[in-house]
Amino acid sequence: MAGRFLNWKPVVFHGVLSYSLHLWQLLFFDHRSDAWTNAFPQNLMLVFLAALSSWFLIERPLLHLRGRLRRGTGLPTRVQGVADGERTVFEEAVPAAAHRHR
Repeated sequence: MAGRFLNWKPVVFHGVLSYSLHLWQLLFFDHRSDAWTNAFPQNLMLVFLAALSSWFLIERPLLHLRGRLRRGTGLPTRVQGVADGERTVFEEAVPAAAHRHR
């Protein structure tokens, strides 16, 4: 019974957002402040929106990048850039030694 509840999608999603909720609540749950962002119920809505935004815009993309880097497909091997005002081609973005330590 407990396993079924803990694997329920809303509970799992709350677990995924829990760290973001913890961080963002510090800004919106200040009982000493008279700002409208700290008044109930908009503070609950703002905390949830901030946590969702940081999950989808920051945490999730970085988790995908981490997975790609672990598989060795995350960074290009040829990068074009500008160095000292001139266009430069960097042949290897990741040193060859980094590829050996998978």
